[in-house]
Amino acid sequence: MVYVARTLFSGGAIPLISGSDDAMRLVVVSDWLAGQSWFDHTQYRLNTPFGANIHWSRLIDLPIAGLMLVLKPFFGGEAAQIAAWILPLWWLIALLYLSVGLSVRLAGPDAVLPGLVLPVLSAAVMVDGKGEP
Repeated sequence: MVYVARTLFSGGAIPLISGSDDAMRLVVVSDWLAGQSWFDHTQYRLNTPFGANIHWSRLIDLPIAGLMLVLKPFFGGEAAQIAAWILPLWWLIALLYLSVGLSVRLAGPDAVLPGLVLPVLSAAVMVDGKGEP
């Protein structure tokens, strides 16, 4: 919801991928889908012409890569940006589903509303990776 609101109210002035780590993650996934080996963690766009080793695991790349593969026939080159928009929303939906399920199991049907509201208001969900809201 935050991504949708930010897009609607910013008028395109705020980029979707605001951090260099997020952008590099999409580049790493794109290079992997373009044929780079699973075991080659060298990012050749950094420290050219030698490249730089990236310490990220490819396991984290699997959901992003899968979503990009599904979206590519429909959106072409925009698949990476759309995947970067959709994947955090999927994680948020999964969080809310688990939160409501646990709340109902622990406190009964009256706990649905707190199970939805409290995770959304938590600092861990509302703050991006840089510690800014």
